Amino acid sequence: MSSLEVTSSLRILIWNPQPLGAQILSRVLDNAGHRASVVVTEADALTALERNFFDLLIVHQNTPEDMDLALLKLHRFAHSDEPQLPAIVLVPEADTAVQEQCRDAGVDIILTLPVRPSQVLDALNDLTSLIQRRRMAV
Repeated sequence: MSSLEVTSSLRILIWNPQPLGAQILSRVLDNAGHRASVVVTEADALTALERNFFDLLIVHQNTPEDMDLALLKLHRFAHSDEPQLPAIVLVPEADTAVQEQCRDAGVDIILTLPVRPSQVLDALNDLTSLIQRRRMAV
């Protein structure tokens, strides 16, 4: 276990246009001791990010055609003087174009759907140092 796993509950924003999928992911994170907030629209995600501090953003993209990471780019640009918000994107397929879009937006981890709870939790652990650096800067 990493030190983050043992000592810290993460504040995670989940942006998922499918309420059922968001509830399932939220439950997985809650059961692991984290605090997840769920938003359905991009506007709600942007509002939540501006009003609250989150350790991590998880974006669920339903189809490659829906791939819109403008929110992440905008947030990173607006907060360019701070350690960046770590981001995980859940996608149905991670072909070269999707990987390039994610890389251009600054996504830290891409997970291909369907994901197992253990994959999500492993991804959180992989981002431990980024999350800790962001917390120390606030």
